[in-house]
Order: sequence, then C-alpha cells, then structure tokens
Amino acid sequence: MALPIPPVQAIDTETTGLAPHGSDTMFSYSLCDWDGKTSVHRLDGGPIRQTTNHANLDKFWSDTSIEKTMFNAKFDTLFCEKKLGKRLAEQSVIHDSYIMSHLLRSDRKVHKLKELAWELAGIPRDDEQAIHAYVRGVEENFSHVPEHLMEIYQHRDAERTMLMHRYMYPQIQANPKFLEIYKMEMDLIKVTMRMEKRGMMIHRQRTLDTMAKLEKDLALATQEFVTISEKITGQRIFPGQTAKVSKLLFKYLKLPDLADGSTSKDDVLLPLREQHPHPIIDLLLKCRSWKHGVSMLASYLDYADDTDTIHPSINTCGAGSTGRESCSKPNLQNVEKDGNLKNPFPSPARLCFRPRPDHILIPIDYAGQEMRWIVHISGDKRMLAEFNRVGSDPHSLAAGIFYPPFTEEEERDFHFVNDAIRKGFSAFKKGQKEFKMLRDSAKNTNFAKPYGCNFVKAGFILGIPEPLSKKRCAEYDAMFPDLVGCLRNGMQEVRECGYTTNDFGRRLYINPSEAYMWLNYRAQSDGAEVTKRAQVRVHKYLREATSEEVGILLAIHDEILIEYPRKRLKDIGDIMGNIHKLMTTFPEASVPMEIEAKLCTVSWAQKRELVWKGVA
Repeated sequence: MALPIPPVQAIDTETTGLAPHGSDTMFSYSLCDWDGKTSVHRLDGGPIRQTTNHANLDKFWSDTSIEKTMFNAKFDTLFCEKKLGKRLAEQSVIHDSYIMSHLLRSDRKVHKLKELAWELAGIPRDDEQAIHAYVRGVEENFSHVPEHLMEIYQHRDAERTMLMHRYMYPQIQANPKFLEIYKMEMDLIKVTMRMEKRGMMIHRQRTLDTMAKLEKDLALATQEFVTISEKITGQRIFPGQTAKVSKLLFKYLKLPDLADGSTSKDDVLLPLREQHPHPIIDLLLKCRSWKHGVSMLASYLDYADDTDTIHPSINTCGAGSTGRESCSKPNLQNVEKDGNLKNPFPSPARLCFRPRPDHILIPIDYAGQEMRWIVHISGDKRMLAEFNRVGSDPHSLAAGIFYPPFTEEEERDFHFVNDAIRKGFSAFKKGQKEFKMLRDSAKNTNFAKPYGCNFVKAGFILGIPEPLSKKRCAEYDAMFPDLVGCLRNGMQEVRECGYTTNDFGRRLYINPSEAYMWLNYRAQSDGAEVTKRAQVRVHKYLREATSEEVGILLAIHDEILIEYPRKRLKDIGDIMGNIHKLMTTFPEASVPMEIEAKLCTVSWAQKRELVWKGVA
C-alpha cells in the first residue's frame, strides 16, 4: 500500500545550460520527499525512459496538493515549464529556500545550495568536485557527466533542497513580518518569470548604426587625446595607459590628486572636471564611456533571439543586503540614458530599444522615491510637512536656503562666486537654466546632508566657499534637525544589534564597522519593497483586466516599464488610473508616494508626457 504523498516535495533540475529562454533544456530532475527519500529521473536516453519520466514530471506538477520547494525556484520552474510546454508557477504553491536565505540572513556572503548545506547540515561537497572534472570549458552543461556520478550528485542536491526548506521555512513562519515578505517574494518570482518571457525588443539596425557612430566618435576623441597629451608631455599617451594618464594629470597639468594618483574611477575625474575643467578630462571621460558603450550594445545584440528580443535574467534578491533586484545576461537595469549625472557623455543606449509592432512603451517612475523614504525615516516634521503639501518642491525649498541673494558683506567677501549664485535662487523662474542648475545642486545637497555630508563637502556640491557653506549649512541644520540627525541615531542601533529593520519588517544586517551605511540601506530597502509590491499588484491587475495584453517588461529600481498595445489606447486613462492607485497606496509611508509616466512610440529614449485623468 502506497504511503500518502507528503504536503511538500523538493525538486531540483539539471540542464544543458543556464538560459531557459534560449536553446538550453532540462535533461534530468531529482525529487525528495519530506522524509528524505530521493529519486532521480532522466529525460534523455531511450524513448521509454524519456516518455516515462516526462509523464512523471507532468504528474508531479499537476498534483496541486503538493507544495513544491526548490533552491532558485524561478530557474527550476522555467525549465520545467519549457519541458512540459505549459505554465506551472501559477497552479501550485512553490517555495524557494534561496529567497528564505536572503530574508533570514541578508549578510550571508554566499547564498548557494551546497555552501549552505555544508554550513548548516555538514553535507559534503565532494560530489561537486567529481562533476567539475567533466564540465571544464563547458558552461554548466552537466549532460556530459557520466550517469553514475550524476546520480550521486542529484540525490544529494534533492536532499539538500528539502533540508534547507525544513530548516529555514519554520523560521520564516515564526515571524509574521517575514512570512508576509516571503509570500510577496514568491508572488514576485511568478511575475518576474512572465517579464523575462515577454522580453525587451531591440532595434537591430539602429543598434548597429549607434555602435558605428560611437566607434567613430571614440576614434576621434582618442586621437585628440593623444595629440594634446603629446603637446603637453612630448610623448603620445593613450586613454587606456592609466599610469601615464595619472602622470599627465597630476605631474604635468598639476591637477589636485584626490585619490593617490588613481584615475581609474569616474568619481575621481568628475570632481576634477567640476573644479578644474580641462579638455583632456572631457576626452578621457568620452573615451571611457563610448568604449564601454560599444561593448554594451554589442552584448545586447549577442543576447537577442531571432525575433530581436532580449530575455534577461532577473534576480529578485540579487543586490546585496537591501532586497533590491539585479539583472544580468544582459544587465538591462543599467541601460544608459541622457541626463545621467554620473556620466556627462553617455551612450544613447535606450535609443536602441523599441516597442513591439503595434505597441507603445510606458515608463513609470517613482518621483523622488529615495528622498521621500529618507524624510519618512527621519521623521523630520518640517520636511514631512513640505512633502505632504500639495504642489510642494522640497529641493526648491532647499535651494532657497542655500542660495539666498548675497548680502552686501557677502558681495564684498565673495565677489568671485558665479553670477547665478550671487543673485540667488529666487531671482530665476522655473524653466531657466540657472533655476535648474541651482535646484540640481540643492537637490544633491538635500540627499547628501542626511547621509552625513559636512559643510566642506556641501560647499563643493553647492559651488560656494567653505566659510559661506558653513553658514548656509548651519541654517539648513537648524531648519531640519531630525533630517540631519537621523543617521547618528540609526548608527547606534546597528552597533547595538548588528542590523536594522525596514518599514515592512525586512531585517537588514550591517557590519557595525559600516554603521554609517545604515540610512542608505534603509532608504534603498524601503524603496525596493515598494517597487516589488507594485510589480505584484500591477501584474495581477493587468492579468485580470487585460488578459496580459498589457504587461510589465522590466523593473529598474524605482521605475517600471509597461508594454501597452495600441488597440487599447482608448482605455489608457482608466488603466493608468488604477496603476497609479496600486503603485502609490502604501500606509507604511508617512510621505505620499507619487509616480510620473511617459509614453514612448519609437524608442525607450524618446519620451513625451503621459497625462491621464482620474483614479478608478
């Protein structure tokens, strides 16, 4: 008489590679029941074995009374869906001990099945060494490994998967906040699977043309760099020769050395560019940016399938300890756009992404998400009131503090300060370049102050002398004491506990020696929590309201990219109204969330405002 099927079973897949949306396929899977009984099922070999184990896989997923537990559930489920030719994730309760590991201990250096099983249960790792002797030079294609070795390996992996579930899931269940976050994360995995499947479409010819232009511009900038360097030093120096470039900047041009001779990072060059502008710095930045741009665009073409669609791999818990998502193969979260403060010479990469035929793209950004959470976390009454005031602009408020008109005494002492700063922020109207320049500098300082920025650094950001910066910062500190003081309070918590907790209950472990990172972790984590929940809510709504004709393509930290069919444009007001409500209703926040939507008909880069009326 057969024993009753346990409520939870573990499944682990073996595949010919890591790309479920490409040519890779599953060639075997292993199962483990609640009591540790394991079995291996090959999907290759003779037709009888293939047919039998294919049917067993279908039966396993069709039995919705069984909860399925995996380690990296998105990967395993996608390959099972591909093998069976149907959706599975929405039909069963699925678990993922990879997500559990991130949720329970966000500070773990490694969240890998074998390392965790060794650390927590002492399961040996020697089976992996035997496997790797057969897969060197082949990207994770274990189908070449002799079956008797794979048998040992697969039994252990199934056992490891069940053990991790039995060890971690009770800890998740014991904390109601953890359980609520975990359920959201499992819903997000299902959303992410559909996003990856839908994919982003690239315009192949436009990409090739953009690459050709970048290569031409790169060659011209490189030649100009070499020519100028030869005039200055008497020798030809190329942008990639870091030691010689450092000597050129700091010995020959006598620029201030901000990082012990290092020029490898743009965050060293950008302050130099602001304080000591010189053509050679701009040329160096151009060469680096455009060389990276050519490589980046080439990778997009390499990853595109035969329909010119890219199916990236999205890790829903991939960005360190904050719970933010990451993206790879390729990384579509760092597709460059114009107006990038960290890169004055960006590659026009978003120009290469297009809507599908008969569709438009709708990028939806959270407006000032990070700053809103910083203010919420600080509880600063004056700044909270400003954010809650209809039509408020806290960065313009800060600009008024940092850039009042000069007094007669200041005119006498600081007559060399540029004219826009001298006149003060109130002298300019919205839309003027001086208004934008002063507001942007105040915005950057608004961010920097809660993170512990002193008046010296603030003076550099604001473009004013230190004595004047000291005075203006004192006025700002007096106006927003809780905002500038919250970092100190949070650091004490981290030093005592080793972690902090975001407003949704996620625990963020921080090394006490890096307690100064506390506010950064909190603001990023709360923002990530909102974006994740927004994806789950919006996907569910679009699935029910439009049968997935409208769908999410990608999430980029504080932005969600929607694909929208032209035939439904008559409904866009109602749909956007509901999306607005779903994305901005968060009782956890004391500061209102707000979104801004654009409309793209030609490319991701070419946007115009999308205005809708009413919220359903």
